[in-house]
Amino acid sequence: MRYYLDCGNTHIKLAAWFRSKTGVIVWQILGRFKDAESCIAFLKTKKKCTSLVGVSVTRQHELIVAYLQSKHVDVNIYSAQTPLPFTLKYDRLAFGHDRILGLAGAQFLYKNSTTLVIDAGTCIKYQILTQDGTAHGGAISPGIEMRLKSMAAYTHALPELPFNASFYNETAQTTDEALWAGAQTAVLKEIEGFVQYYNSHWPNLNVVITGGYASYLSKGFKNRYFEVPDLLFFGLYALFDHPK
Repeated sequence: MRYYLDCGNTHIKLAAWFRSKTGVIVWQILGRFKDAESCIAFLKTKKKCTSLVGVSVTRQHELIVAYLQSKHVDVNIYSAQTPLPFTLKYDRLAFGHDRILGLAGAQFLYKNSTTLVIDAGTCIKYQILTQDGTAHGGAISPGIEMRLKSMAAYTHALPELPFNASFYNETAQTTDEALWAGAQTAVLKEIEGFVQYYNSHWPNLNVVITGGYASYLSKGFKNRYFEVPDLLFFGLYALFDHPK
C-alpha cells in the first residue's frame, strides 16, 4: 500500500486513498502525530506500507524516511526538483512546498479553472492559479491562533485565549469576545476582501479553503466556498501518481 506523508508546522499526517463506488478518490487519514518518533511507532505496527510519497516544511521527515528506507520501502519526498504541471511567476525556492502542493491539488480537482487557494493553518496563505496554468503568487497573513497569542504577548493586560470554534460575532460585550472578534471574525472579513480583490481581476473564481481552520471558516461563509481538507494530499497524488 502507498502511504502519503504531510509534515507540517504543528503535526504530521499519514494518509492513504481509495476509490468510492462512484470512482471518486477518498482520503483516509491513518494518523496524526506530534513528532517523527510517534509516526515511526505507528508505522512499526503497519506491514502494508510498500511505498510512500510526502512533503515536509520541517526536517521531521528525515527520521521517518530513514526508518522506511531501512525497511526497503520506496520513498519519494517532494523537492524543488519535482516536475510541476503549471508555470510559476515567481522564484520556486521562495515559496513553501506546502503552498505549491496546494496549487497542484487545486489544478487536479478544478481543471481548466481559475482558483484561489486559501490555506488556513498556522499562517493564512493565499495563492492564485489561473486557467492557463500560471501560478501568480499571493499573500501570507497571521493565522487565528497566532493573532490571539500575539495580542497577549505584546500587551500587559490582555489574556491569551484559545481558539473558539463556535464564535462568529462582529460585536463583542466582553474582553474575551472582543479578542475573538478581532482574531477570528476579522479573518473572515480579511478573506472576503481578498476574494473580492482576486475576483475583480479574474471573474468566475473558484475559492478553495484548506488547512486546520477550513471547517470553521467554511461554516462562517455558509459553505459558499469549496472546503477541501485533503488538498495537499491531492497535490501529492497529482504530482507523483496521476497519469500525465
